[in-house]
Amino acid sequence: MSAAPPGGHAWDGGARGWDVYYGVILLGVLALEIAVQAQQNLPATDLVIACGALAAMAPWYLLHRRTVLYGESSLARGLIYLAGVWILFAIACSRGTIETWVLLALCPQCFLAVPFRWAVGAIVVLNLTPVVVALVSGAGADELSTLVASGALTVAFSVAFGLWIFRIIAQSYERASLIEQLSRTRAELASAHRRAGVLAERQRLSGEIHDTVAQGFTSIIMLLQAVDADVERQPAAARRHLALAMETARENLAEARALVAALAPAGLEPGALDAA
Repeated sequence: MSAAPPGGHAWDGGARGWDVYYGVILLGVLALEIAVQAQQNLPATDLVIACGALAAMAPWYLLHRRTVLYGESSLARGLIYLAGVWILFAIACSRGTIETWVLLALCPQCFLAVPFRWAVGAIVVLNLTPVVVALVSGAGADELSTLVASGALTVAFSVAFGLWIFRIIAQSYERASLIEQLSRTRAELASAHRRAGVLAERQRLSGEIHDTVAQGFTSIIMLLQAVDADVERQPAAARRHLALAMETARENLAEARALVAALAPAGLEPGALDAA
């Protein structure tokens, strides 16, 4: 996968939402388990085992939350997390069928923990677990058919939803990569434009200096040489050359000031000091 954009992806900030969702599902299943056990007057041992297995999913989740689910983890660590979840889920399912509702929270975690193909396999295993437990415990045909239909529907929905989400994520990473390449290209183009602008400005300045200031200095030098030649023999002519040299120097100074003024940023001229 390519790098994320500077602002991050939309799903990067959803970890707390998944935490809340998982906690609500666990608490809801626990409450439903307690209510069903009290209504049917089942043995307290079954309630303790089922609730204990469900409650143990919370610390197991918190232990692997940052590294496996919302971090850069390896496939082995993801499979270890899902194996622990499966064991706790199987223990809870051995005491009843209410616990299958926790699959609403466990199936999405498969896509967070391992790659897509492994996640599909983990979802199939999780949904087959209640069926296998029911077969071992000698459940009736009606209960088995209900569990099979529910499991098939859950697997189909989870795989379709996960595939859709993975495609969206892949498109997001691809667009982020294109945006990053475009940003680099724009930066390189801007740098090239700046270099071209600097070169053009240097050429313009060299032409301006050659046509104005340099020619003015040349005239001044020639006039001063004439003054030096005539200062003793023709003082009047020397004074005329000297006056012309001073006038040329003033004109040269005015040209230099105009050239410097033309280099000032245009945005600074009409605005006030705070705008500048």
